[in-house]
Amino acid sequence: MSPEDFVKVRPPNTKQVYTNALKMFCKSTFGTDNCSELIKYMKRGDRSQILSDLLSFRAFLDEQKETPKHKSYFLSPNSKKTRIAAVRAYLAVNEIVFSKAQVSQILVKDKSKMDDLPFTVETAKRTFDQMSHSGRATFLFLLSSGCRIGETLQIRLQDIDWKHSPVKVKLRAEITKTRTERYVFISDECADYLKTVWLPRRLEYMESAKNKNAGLCKQATKTAKKRPDIKSDMRLFPFSTANFHGVFISATDRAGLGEKNDLNMRKLHPHSTRKFFRNEMGRWGSPDSAEYLMGHEQGLTSVYRTPSNEQLVTDYKNAMPYLTIGMSREARVAIQTGNTNAAAIVGLQKENARMQEQIAILTRASVIADKIKI
Repeated sequence: MSPEDFVKVRPPNTKQVYTNALKMFCKSTFGTDNCSELIKYMKRGDRSQILSDLLSFRAFLDEQKETPKHKSYFLSPNSKKTRIAAVRAYLAVNEIVFSKAQVSQILVKDKSKMDDLPFTVETAKRTFDQMSHSGRATFLFLLSSGCRIGETLQIRLQDIDWKHSPVKVKLRAEITKTRTERYVFISDECADYLKTVWLPRRLEYMESAKNKNAGLCKQATKTAKKRPDIKSDMRLFPFSTANFHGVFISATDRAGLGEKNDLNMRKLHPHSTRKFFRNEMGRWGSPDSAEYLMGHEQGLTSVYRTPSNEQLVTDYKNAMPYLTIGMSREARVAIQTGNTNAAAIVGLQKENARMQEQIAILTRASVIADKIKI
C-alpha cells in the first residue's frame, strides 16, 4: 500500500500526524522526506533491516525539536510514541510485523509528565470573558458536549435537534475519531448563546472572514485563489482548527492562564475542555454516560458501556448545572427544579451580564474616540 492510500482514510487530524510521521521516517532512513521511497522499501521487505531502521528512527526522534520556533524543546515522549505507532501501522498494512520482543526494543520507554490541567468553572469564566463571539460559542459547545475540537468544527446546522431536551447534536461517522456515529448534548446555556448571540452573527462573521488576507495570498502566490461561496458552508462553526487555537491561546494568555510545563506545552489547551466535561459529567451524571458521550472506546468495556438514550438524557440533565459557567450552579439547579423565584433572579443576572457587556463596548468606543481627537 502506498503512503497516500494509507493516510487518506484517516480523520483529518490523524492524517496530518501520520503523514508527518512517515516523512520523518523517510528523512531518518533515506535522508529525504520524499515518501515515494517507501514503496520500493516495502517491496524489498528486509525485516531485519527495517527493524534496525526503526531503532535508528527512535534515536532520530530523540534529536528532533517540537517546532522550529521552540528550538530548545524536544519532542515529548507521547509525540515520539505517536510517530513510531504511525510507522508501525504503515508497516503492518504492508504485512511487516514484529514479535513482542522486537517491539519492546522499538517502543519509547520514558513517560510524559502529565501536568496539563482540566478547566474549572473559574478558569473557564476567565477564558470565556477574553474571547470573541465565535470563540465563546465554540468554547461553550466544547465544555458542555465533551466533543473533540476536530469533531466540533465539522458539525453542520442540520445536525442539531433544537426541539430535543436537552438540545441534541449528531456527530456523523465520517467526522468522529472512531468513525462511529454518536450523539451528544449541549447545555441550555450553550444553546441559548448559540441561538441568541452566535447564529445571528454567523453570516456576518463569514462575510468579514471571506476575503481576509486575500491580498497577501495573491501577492504570495501571484494568483488570485477563489474563495468558496460562504452560503455553501453549512458548518455551525465555519472556521479552522488553527483559527480556534489562535483565539484560544490569545484568550488564555489575556486571562493569565498561559502557563507552560518544562516541555513548553500549555497546561490549558482545547482538550482541557474534555477533561472538564469528564470530571463534571462523571461526578454528577455517571462515568459510563460520560465515556459514551465523549466517544471513548476502550476494548471490551465499550461493549458493556452502552447506556440507553433515556439514561443518557437523565444523566446529562443531572450534570447540566455543573457544566454551566455563566451563572451560579445553585441558580441553574433551582431553574431545573422549578423554583420560579430563582428563575427570575437568573433572568436578572443575564440582563445584568448583557448590560455589563454593552458598557464595556461603549467604554472602548469612548477611548478610541478620545484618541482620534488627540
